[in-house]
Amino acid sequence: MRIGEITYGHNKYITISVSGADELQLYLHNEHKKLTYSEKLLPAQFSQRLQQLNRRVKFPEAAVRATLTTKDPESNTLKDLEAGKLALQLKYRLEGTTAPLHWEWHLVPIESAILYRDMFTYKVSTISALHEHVINMRQLLEKKDVEIKQYKVEGAQLRRSTVATKPFDTKGFDAQNEQLLADAAAYQQMSQLLNEQRTVSPDVHGTGTPDAKVKVEPVEEKPKYISPRNRKRQRLEIGENHLTRKIQQRQRAPEVQYIDSQSQELGLDDDVTDSTVDKKLEGLDGAAQQAELDACFVENKPPSLEGPPLNLKFSDDEDESNRDESNKQ
Repeated sequence: MRIGEITYGHNKYITISVSGADELQLYLHNEHKKLTYSEKLLPAQFSQRLQQLNRRVKFPEAAVRATLTTKDPESNTLKDLEAGKLALQLKYRLEGTTAPLHWEWHLVPIESAILYRDMFTYKVSTISALHEHVINMRQLLEKKDVEIKQYKVEGAQLRRSTVATKPFDTKGFDAQNEQLLADAAAYQQMSQLLNEQRTVSPDVHGTGTPDAKVKVEPVEEKPKYISPRNRKRQRLEIGENHLTRKIQQRQRAPEVQYIDSQSQELGLDDDVTDSTVDKKLEGLDGAAQQAELDACFVENKPPSLEGPPLNLKFSDDEDESNRDESNKQ
């Protein structure tokens, strides 16, 4: 891992290059604004990008990986891309080559918690590795003392003026660094647990627990405002649809036979009017229902009684009876 720093405008970013067993990853972090960007490349993606950016020169991939994670670039340029992405263009010099190495990172924004998690995991693994080195060094010192003792037994002599070390005191070393060794052993155990969980758990996207269930209160939707013209259009559509359904239903299974077409039309009109009024009155209070009834009455006026005078005609029997009564008088 290598930690560097680049400046883009008035902002300073920390670059963290991490080389794993297969993947190669870069973090770009601004602690002041809490902005973090990252990209992880698999071996196939790494080879493809290396060929695209350096078409005329073929660099060894192992040397390029080592350069990206251990050396500082000669120049760097940070560019803005769409959707908040960044492009970090780097230029390196490899030993033994005259052609420059061009490299480019395509960074996407991530949550800073992912960076903190990964850095914490890397630190724990580093401490765990140091603990293993301490154990190996202790074993080497013990073997060194055994070899020196055997050297003396075989007849060689060591003078105090030439001896630069003393016999390694294992018990004294353990007592002096008891707390440090215990902490290192605990970090080693934690490193194993984190590596196991990292292989089965997804990336962190927040600070909350993933299994926590948040209770969401239902939001009451406000009724949408409908203009008078649209309300009238809806009423007409409702009436037409209802009339069509009634006609289709009675064509399929006629239950009532009407004397003439006029009575049938009147019955259908009554059904349409009643159903339309019932739908209008649904969900209204008393005052609103009365107002709606008045509006329906105004829209559906009864037929006018005004017209031409009626011509009354009597039959012949009625005329003769009228004449007899007049003669008697």
